[in-house]
Amino acid sequence: MPLLTVGASRTTTEILKESLATKFNLINETNAGSYTFMTFNLNPDDQSLFKFSSDLTYLIFDQLQTRWLERLLSGRYSYFDQDEQKEILEHAYIELHNSDNLFYPRMWQALENYLQENNRLDIEGFIRFRMKDYWNYLSETLDSAVDRYLIAQEYQEFVKLLRYFVDLQEPKMNLVNVIFEDDGGFSFLDETGSPIRIDYLEGIILEVGQNELDYEDLLISALITIAPARIVLHGETSSHVTETITSIFAEKVSICSNCSLCGKNLVKKH
Repeated sequence: MPLLTVGASRTTTEILKESLATKFNLINETNAGSYTFMTFNLNPDDQSLFKFSSDLTYLIFDQLQTRWLERLLSGRYSYFDQDEQKEILEHAYIELHNSDNLFYPRMWQALENYLQENNRLDIEGFIRFRMKDYWNYLSETLDSAVDRYLIAQEYQEFVKLLRYFVDLQEPKMNLVNVIFEDDGGFSFLDETGSPIRIDYLEGIILEVGQNELDYEDLLISALITIAPARIVLHGETSSHVTETITSIFAEKVSICSNCSLCGKNLVKKH
């Protein structure tokens, strides 16, 4: 009967033991510092090695990679509090879930090939060195999740600042209709349906610059400049634009989905 010894950190061992010891014959377990070594007695006649590689691969992607990601986060970004780390991990988990198919077959094959030639496996050492591109991907996924979290925080702070500024303003107009055009642009109409005079917007356009015109920034800047008491959005645009406008102007915003103004811009339905 071939013996196979698997070494891992204590936290990793807990996951491995809970699953593998119920399917394979665990005959010995020893501790050495922060590591635990488990020895399994595998039956060569029932494809145990193949099954062991398969089950271990499943555990890596189902449970271990999230544990390793948590460890990387707490070690590399310890200055984030518990709630912040939880939000960062949620971003990272989504990315990992979408990319499991990139590494799963390779991991399985690499483990099976290795175990055919070796009877001792340091699972975390194997991941770091034999599957180095996978380990680097985990690290890069975490860094990307941190970047997205920081950008989201900066965005929220910016929205709060604009909301504060809007709350201090006295309305300059009673109502502004924002018409989203099918080419991605927009136009403004007042409560009578007349176009809003361009002199409200001239300074904004000049400040942004003709070559680097960001229509979302221009839209927000224009609405803050016009300072309407009410804003009605007509037509279809990205959810991000709608969310930003609603976050800044709050109860002043309403969304129309079916009126003469919505119909005029001939927005294509998706």
